[in-house]
Amino acid sequence: MKLKIKTRGVIVHRELLDKVERMIRAGLGRFEHSVQRAELTVEDINGPRGGIDKVARLQVAGRGFPPILIEQSDREVGRAVTFAVERAARTLVRALKRAQGMMHPARG
Repeated sequence: MKLKIKTRGVIVHRELLDKVERMIRAGLGRFEHSVQRAELTVEDINGPRGGIDKVARLQVAGRGFPPILIEQSDREVGRAVTFAVERAARTLVRALKRAQGMMHPARG
């Protein structure tokens, strides 16, 4: 899986970048056969004012599922990325099952 990490308006130290990369590879590693590319953008949307303003956008693309975009906000970069990776993994499970015809259509 090709992984690209970008930052906008937020300083992310090398140690945190390494942790974020490990987190993404661990969280999406079980989908290695399907995921070709993941791109994470971390942004501080309102500058140094503080608050819940760190946004992690995780885009995942590959074979057998439509592209996935997860956006997660939090006060801390690491937490935003953690939640984004967890949501991406759950979304991937559903997308791959749907693509394989394993999910039953909704009844209603």
